[in-house]
Amino acid sequence: MTALATEVFLGDPGRFRTGKQVASYIGMIPGEHSSGQRQRLGKSSKEGNALLRYLWCEATMHAVGKVFRQYRSQPVTRVIELINPVLRGWVNYFAVGHSGRCFHYVKDWVAKKVRRHVMQARKREGYGWGRWSRQWPYETLGLFDDYRVRYFVPKAT
Repeated sequence: MTALATEVFLGDPGRFRTGKQVASYIGMIPGEHSSGQRQRLGKSSKEGNALLRYLWCEATMHAVGKVFRQYRSQPVTRVIELINPVLRGWVNYFAVGHSGRCFHYVKDWVAKKVRRHVMQARKREGYGWGRWSRQWPYETLGLFDDYRVRYFVPKAT
């Protein structure tokens, strides 16, 4: 569905030379208010298709959720080994632009899934919020935690 919506909304992909142009067209690139050598980036323009931005975020969560479903009986370290490359690739792909809201949503969702996986393995209910700190999945288990939006800053000549 995501691929179909992307194809319908974008039309001919040959008109875009880079992925950054596609992201800008969809509305994931922040507005810019610059003067001289100072570059100021604002909020995302949101001029593109909101449904398409939502679908791209949901596609990532579907891919990660599929791993959780397939490896339900596996140790959490094995599951994290499998989802970290998916998360890293997705974040690197959408890191240029303004994807912060979607990054935050996916990060919280994945942490909740990992906590639930561990609690189910221990035959307990809940998510373990009282047992472990917020940083526990990242520091102890090695869950991917580099959800940063990177802004292009040209080098001064």
